[in-house]
Amino acid sequence: SSGINAEYGGRFTGHRNTRTILKEAAFWEDKYVLSGSDCGAVFIWNKQTGDVITTLPVQPQSVLSVAPHPFDPVLACSGLSKQIQILQPDLQIEARTQDEIKSRIRENNRMLEDEGMTIPIPNSVIMRTLSTVDPGDFLAAIL
Repeated sequence: SSGINAEYGGRFTGHRNTRTILKEAAFWEDKYVLSGSDCGAVFIWNKQTGDVITTLPVQPQSVLSVAPHPFDPVLACSGLSKQIQILQPDLQIEARTQDEIKSRIRENNRMLEDEGMTIPIPNSVIMRTLSTVDPGDFLAAIL
């Protein structure tokens, strides 16, 4: 477990963040740290110990944003799909076994090794970006 270190705050691991770059993390109920993952799950860590409490499968694609409700035990999750999902997890019921959590973390680590820090960029983004470059400036930069 990595947990909180007074010098820099803490490190929470096990999730995967290589296919998308705009992930958010949040605190929940002053006990937990939340983050989405490229494996399509929300990871919930114990804020004090850094241990993964559970993972919540949300969607088949990346979960980019997780926002807790300020008063109610509700999470809003969004990602690459066109839907925002509202979850009301009961951590006692939703808890995965340690084997399930370790299996998801192993799979994420395997994917991290396979993918490295490669982030796929859609062709449309590349073409839009290139269309804004002055060809004269581009040629001068590469010659």
